[in-house]
Amino acid sequence: MIRLLVASCFLVLVAVCGCSDKPTEVDGVRLGEPFVLKLGQTVEVPEAHLTLRFERVVYDGRCGGDPDVYCIWEGMAEIELLADLGPVGVQLLPTIMGFVEDADTISHRSVFEAGYRFTLRQLDPLPSIHAPPPQDYTVISEIADADGQLVPECPPVQIVDMSPSTIHIAPFFLHEVEISGDEIALDIGYSGGCQSHYHFLFMSPATFMESNPVQANLYLRHVDNDDTCEAYVRETTCFDIRPIAEYYEQLYGELGPIILNVHEYLGSDSMRVVSVTYTPAEVEGVKLGEAFTITSGEHVTISDAGLIVRFDEVLFDYRCPDDPLIHCFWEGMAGIQLTADFGPAAFVVRPTILGYVDNDDTIRHRSVFEAGYRFTLRQLDPLPSIHAPAPQGYTAIIEIALADAPVAEHPPVQIVDSPHPIIHMAPFFLHNVSITADTIALDSPKSPARCSTSWAASKR
Repeated sequence: MIRLLVASCFLVLVAVCGCSDKPTEVDGVRLGEPFVLKLGQTVEVPEAHLTLRFERVVYDGRCGGDPDVYCIWEGMAEIELLADLGPVGVQLLPTIMGFVEDADTISHRSVFEAGYRFTLRQLDPLPSIHAPPPQDYTVISEIADADGQLVPECPPVQIVDMSPSTIHIAPFFLHEVEISGDEIALDIGYSGGCQSHYHFLFMSPATFMESNPVQANLYLRHVDNDDTCEAYVRETTCFDIRPIAEYYEQLYGELGPIILNVHEYLGSDSMRVVSVTYTPAEVEGVKLGEAFTITSGEHVTISDAGLIVRFDEVLFDYRCPDDPLIHCFWEGMAGIQLTADFGPAAFVVRPTILGYVDNDDTIRHRSVFEAGYRFTLRQLDPLPSIHAPAPQGYTAIIEIALADAPVAEHPPVQIVDSPHPIIHMAPFFLHNVSITADTIALDSPKSPARCSTSWAASKR
């Protein structure tokens, strides 16, 4: 349950909604295409042979949009989606944090089922202490191929300056604590059994207590979704504690052992404390300008830039299939999404690659530029095939370097011997053409928004 602080008082805000008995359908959508779904509506994804219904809002403990409310935590919400995959139906329970919107792609959270990724991108409206719980919710969601990506088994610890009373929500017993590599496993027990429970681990304060070795306090936030059942549930939840090691290295210039004090919470103050010693190992990363291989769902550390780069997903793959019986008029292209995290912030980059380009074809490699770095997709495997389903695990060869030269603002024209039907793919209206020095600018509308956009190409 989220706790809201208003004029030094705690107010409780919970909203649970059911759904309409008569579902209405919306037009079909494509994989990877965000769509809007109202409570009780159903959407069809023809290419995946599945339908998805927005069944209900299970729990909404997000911080509201009231200007007179101060929240000590942004809160979260959970919804229920029913996916009909043909022979079976699956219940999905995606969640969303309180301040996350459609454009906030880095903070979107997904659930994975049957080779697909289901993402809750936005949930409207926010709850309010001045109005009854909403009865007409709307979500922005997305269904995409999982591309072999799995939900991270152990989410990372968060390093914050928050009091224990601000972190703690629902009580729990702490039975055991174990460390294996860069993961910490907490064996906990609590009362419940009828709702989904969620856990977040915090290091607070964001400083180390000086001793030999140094110490850090860890607090677990247990979100129980207002579970009123009284069964005793015992489970093990794990977290990635590598961020603590990296923070230690920033402060002390090297890695070293750390005593982690994990605090139990039974409803008032922290109770029992279990202490374990974490000895982080050196992690070998790649260097700027060095090509590396990465599989979808994996991450790589760029050691001399302080960057952690994750291969999120393949956004699209329209390359010519690797099949001797297929003749393609155009080699096609593919695009992927990377998330680059450099500590205080993270950003998304989306490099592309043409169909016949591989690691050795350096002249035709294409790059994107962000935050002073050049991201180049040098190779993407495997090529699609008409005789096999879409690949579930892609491998990419990527290079990240300092952006000593900016991206060319206007790509060059290509001089070829190809008939018009081979060149053309999607229709467009041509509104205007203008030439300035060695640049030609074409003005055309974009559908479905029908807003005019201009782009230019070098005719040198």
